[in-house]
Amino acid sequence: AWDTRVRPRHPREGSFVSLRLESYQGVGETPSFRRVALDARQYLPLGSERHLLALRAAGSYARTGGIPVPYYLQYSLGGGSMLRSYPEHRFSGDTIYGISAEYRFQATRWLELAAFVDGGAASGGFRGLDSRGFRTSTGAGLRFTTPSSVLFRFDVARGAEGTRFNAKIGYSF
Repeated sequence: AWDTRVRPRHPREGSFVSLRLESYQGVGETPSFRRVALDARQYLPLGSERHLLALRAAGSYARTGGIPVPYYLQYSLGGGSMLRSYPEHRFSGDTIYGISAEYRFQATRWLELAAFVDGGAASGGFRGLDSRGFRTSTGAGLRFTTPSSVLFRFDVARGAEGTRFNAKIGYSF
C-alpha cells in the first residue's frame, strides 16, 4: 500500500493505492485460485478545505483454471461503498471493477453534505466484462461527525433497480 492522505480517517487531500496479490490453496470442493486486486483513491481539495472531490477506482481479477471462485470468497459490488443503490453483494464474480466520484461539502464542523456517482461491473472473467453489464448509482448523503471524530453516514442512492437508503459508520472510501 502507498498512502499520502492527510488524516486517513477523515481525508481532505492525498492519495491511497493498495495492490493485493492473493493465492488460495483449495481444500475439498473449494478450488485453488490466484487473485490480484487494486484499490486507488484520490482526494482533491477544490479551492478550500470545505470543498473536496474524492475519487476511487477498484478492481480485481481471479485466475481459477475454469472453476469459479466460491461465492463466499468473491469480491462484490453493491451496498454502502460502491454501487450504493443496490443491496450488499448484489454483483459478484471472478472479475469486478468499480469507479466512484464524490463531491463533499463541509457545511459546519460537524455536518458534511455529499453528492456521488458510482459505476461498476462484475463477471466470471474478462470475456464477460463489457459495457452491457455496467451499472450506475447516483445519490446524495449527509455525514455527521461526533466530537470524538466518529463519522455517521446517511446516503440515498438511485439506480436501475430503484432507490436505496444506506446508513453506515465511516466514509464509503
